[in-house]
Amino acid sequence: MSGIVGIYYGGSYVLDKIDPKRIEERENFEKYKTELENIRKSILEFKKEDTKDNLEKLTMREKFLTEKLESGGLFSSLKDKIMGIAVIGGIINLAKESVGLINSFGEFCRNIQYVSWLRWSGENFLEIFKFVASYFKSPPKEMSKEDALETLDTLFDGIYGQGDAIKQLRNHLIDIITAKDQTKFTGIKDPNVNLIYLYGPSRVGKSLAAMRIPEVLLSRGDVFVLSSSDVNPDDKNKSVFEQLFSYGNQTSDSVQTTKRPLIEYLKNGGKVVIIEEYDKFCNPAIDEIFRGAHNYGYITIDGEKINVEGLTIIFTSNEDDISMQGFDKENVESLDKKDIKDGRTRVWHTPSFLRILRKIRFANLTAKYYKPIIEKNFDLISSYWKSPINGGIIIDLEDNSIDLLAERVEKKEQGTTPIKEWIIPGIQSVIMTKLKEIREELDSLSINEYFEDKTLEIVYDAQDEKFGINERPKDANIVQ
Repeated sequence: MSGIVGIYYGGSYVLDKIDPKRIEERENFEKYKTELENIRKSILEFKKEDTKDNLEKLTMREKFLTEKLESGGLFSSLKDKIMGIAVIGGIINLAKESVGLINSFGEFCRNIQYVSWLRWSGENFLEIFKFVASYFKSPPKEMSKEDALETLDTLFDGIYGQGDAIKQLRNHLIDIITAKDQTKFTGIKDPNVNLIYLYGPSRVGKSLAAMRIPEVLLSRGDVFVLSSSDVNPDDKNKSVFEQLFSYGNQTSDSVQTTKRPLIEYLKNGGKVVIIEEYDKFCNPAIDEIFRGAHNYGYITIDGEKINVEGLTIIFTSNEDDISMQGFDKENVESLDKKDIKDGRTRVWHTPSFLRILRKIRFANLTAKYYKPIIEKNFDLISSYWKSPINGGIIIDLEDNSIDLLAERVEKKEQGTTPIKEWIIPGIQSVIMTKLKEIREELDSLSINEYFEDKTLEIVYDAQDEKFGINERPKDANIVQ
């Protein structure tokens, strides 16, 4: 422990000498903290004789200092915590190179270059640390069966209206967790790669569920997330296969080696990959890569076999039931209008690929389940305005309006998209309009003082599809 402390303070002292501005940064940081505390105290104890302009100036200054401290605080604290490790780490890495523990001359030169930058500028410690830390990084570690099963109890809390899908997904995860534990018990390797396929309409909880699954599979290590936006199926120069897996690009002058992040992750022992919106770029060739990984525990790229035993790949897709059951490409019916409105897609996969998938179907949500989602999003709005910094305003959403909004979202058949793109902006708009009207009428009274005995209630007119806002006394019978 004392050695670590010595490295920390030793590295800090060295970098202070290299870059004296660091000392000034820390002094300014402490001044900002003190000033921010005083301003917040002034806002909370705001007196009637003070003017509205003063409150606005204090609030603006408070926001400026908060942003300054959040950015500067993270920078300074992270900087002071890792600089010693960065310095010593670079030296240790050079020592490792010199005794032949790392054989690449190119890596050796890069280390010399990085430590040289550190010596001359004192500003590249983050880059150095990331580079050096990659050699000391702990390998991925799977979660124990006991911890995983305990985590499963609450893993999917907050995913509404998908009871059947979550039950099925939970059963698959128990099977995967138990199989991994049996492998440790018997000592017999299971080469199979697990392919979990979450499909159904858009914006109904698939991605949220996918992002939580690694919590029961890994106790340590990174998850690789590949989005459809990372792949361009219309690229005429590179196929989807090349974009995902190829190592190099041939140019007119030379071969430029480009290591694909997915391949590097797998080669470094990565255990969980999430592929978002697979239906947007998949094709039979890519399906075959994953089918081979599932069956044999390795993939072959440019003649090189890459071991992927124990890997779990989680796909999300907007495909419909026909797509997942398999169909005859020559005699398939087109998607109907409702499916297209739901964001459904239909993709042809080989039967051999479909057979190995752990398929979990997500359904469209109903008003019953949209209601708690709307309430959860509204709670975020309410908390924001309730803060003294933002006015200390109590804002309520009429109960009947919540029911009407949930029914309207269900009829739109677009998942939670209307909540993000229509309901939340609509509510914020009527609040801001109301506050503007109030400010124009105020004399010396502050917004905080004005709302000391008042509540704002949001109402929804289903006939005109418009939001309104009512001002009521706090002692009215309103659920807050």
